[in-house]
Amino acid sequence: MIAAAAGKIAAFISPALDAITKALVQAEAAHFDETGFRAAGKLAWAHSAPAGQYVLVTVHPKRGRHGMDAAGVLPAFAGIAARGARKPCDGYDRAAGHALCGARLLRELIAVPPVGP
Repeated sequence: MIAAAAGKIAAFISPALDAITKALVQAEAAHFDETGFRAAGKLAWAHSAPAGQYVLVTVHPKRGRHGMDAAGVLPAFAGIAARGARKPCDGYDRAAGHALCGARLLRELIAVPPVGP
């Protein structure tokens, strides 16, 4: 019964998800991030892609390229991709440019040991 309801919901929201994905792919700039969480005792990853009034959050069992590709935005994205400094993001060559997320930059700078006497 739950599987049948999930299938009906998926069919109902599919046009909205397609429209959101298309709008994000066409955005001038978007932010891409991933956050791990546990579901049923297993690690999963929430991949987010917000830009303007649109946000797409997808869940995938893998972090990095597999999850980002499955979300469907970053592989076709041609704008400025604000993201973390992780290596998997470097291979998306369609993007016009890449920007380091400000929160990530601050976290990296805080981790730098002080220099001097």
